[in-house]
Amino acid sequence: MADHGASKIYTMPNRPKLLESVLANMPVCIAVLDSHLVLQYTNQAWSKAVQKTAGELEGQYLFDVLVNMESQLEPICRSAIEAGRPARLECSEMVLPGTQQQAAAYWDWTVQPLRDDKGGVVGLLVLAVDSTERVNCEQQLRDSLSKAEAASRNLFALMDAIPEGIVVVDSTGQISIFNNTARQMWGHTPATAEQLVEYPNLYKVFKPSGEPCKFEEMPIIRSLLNGETIRQEDINLRLPDGNERKLLVNAAPLRDAQGQINGAVAVFQDITARKRLEEELAQANRLKDDFLATLSHELRTPLTPILGWVGIIRDKYADDGFLVNAISTMERNALLQARLIEDLLDMSRIVSGKLSLNRESVYLNEVVQASLSTVQTAAGQRGIPIRLQLSGEEILVLGDGTRLQQVVTNLLNNAIKFSQSGQEITVTTRREDDFAEIVVEDRGMGIEPEFLPYVFERFRQSEIAADKKHGGLGLGLAIVKSIVEMHGGAVEARSGGPGSGATFVVRLPLP
Repeated sequence: MADHGASKIYTMPNRPKLLESVLANMPVCIAVLDSHLVLQYTNQAWSKAVQKTAGELEGQYLFDVLVNMESQLEPICRSAIEAGRPARLECSEMVLPGTQQQAAAYWDWTVQPLRDDKGGVVGLLVLAVDSTERVNCEQQLRDSLSKAEAASRNLFALMDAIPEGIVVVDSTGQISIFNNTARQMWGHTPATAEQLVEYPNLYKVFKPSGEPCKFEEMPIIRSLLNGETIRQEDINLRLPDGNERKLLVNAAPLRDAQGQINGAVAVFQDITARKRLEEELAQANRLKDDFLATLSHELRTPLTPILGWVGIIRDKYADDGFLVNAISTMERNALLQARLIEDLLDMSRIVSGKLSLNRESVYLNEVVQASLSTVQTAAGQRGIPIRLQLSGEEILVLGDGTRLQQVVTNLLNNAIKFSQSGQEITVTTRREDDFAEIVVEDRGMGIEPEFLPYVFERFRQSEIAADKKHGGLGLGLAIVKSIVEMHGGAVEARSGGPGSGATFVVRLPLP
């Protein structure tokens, strides 16, 4: 059998030295006191903490060393001696002797009675552990929590002040944030906020078409389940009390650090009043368009016999120069009035969707030449030459020849209106890639840069055009744009500004 005793490093007589070495080198401050609280032993950690050697400490009264600790630690030590029970003092603040430290040091103290063979208390074992780092960490944690709570309160206060409704749900669909505006929109108190998800039948949600919106089709739920980002989506909300609201919704998923969806947020804007106003404006526009259509028809009816009789009288009294001149003036103004009325009627048809096109194959050059014959007299009377630069090839487009002629006529009339005698107007036809182009260019008054974006809006006129000597309702170019777009084309206005003339380019798709 092996001799296990031979492998022992320490024999029984050596154990006190081992224990003394362990005590001396432990990182915990250890001191032995007699019953009068006089130091009998201190280890190296204690000596380092108070910056005195063991020899200097031995025989000293404890609180001659720890002066600032007497009021806290002395009652604990006396209690341990008298009661014979251990005692603790946690997180006691202590400034170490011989130091000028500004930050406080914190210590945890354990006082253990020492007994003789008969069980009587003859002294104390005092253990001290530096808890400064732990105490500081705990304080930092408390400070951080306090700041986080303050930030959270500020965030909720800010969210409650926002005029949009904000709803945040967690990964299970339960509401975690529901601001005041959202509560007002959805018509319930904070105590019942969670019912939005738990009891969807309380809230009837409809799509703009009027079709019921299923719970899983709601924007915030789609963001939560599918990761969709919803932008500017309308929903109609019917509350339990029967009231209805129209809401504009933006929604997005919330993700954790790994990119997994852990919630969703939705922002609601109550647009009920805006939608009601839009409906009222739309109704007012419809009434206005109906009125204009009726008015135009009623004004046009008496013009027809007036123009008829003007023609008869002019033919009958062709030899009377004065009368012919008067009749011509009457006819010219009646025709102008008729054209204004036709513009009103056309715009009314366009707005109501009643303007139809009779599509057929049309030669572009013929359209321009027909339009020229319509405006030639007016241009000649004002001394404005019109030069044609027609394409050498026959350009064929699919469209309504009459309406396309109206487009070119309106552009020519516009150019004549804002040109002076001698300022030439040029009309060009050409093929550009897959489009046919008609370009009407004048050298007249031009268009202000700030007005160019609005030049095709109905009833809009620039400061130049608004001059009464130019007349008009501001419908000609709006009609041009509508007819061209009905043909699948586009029209563009260009000008270098007042005095630089204007160029209008019509682009029509080739068949």
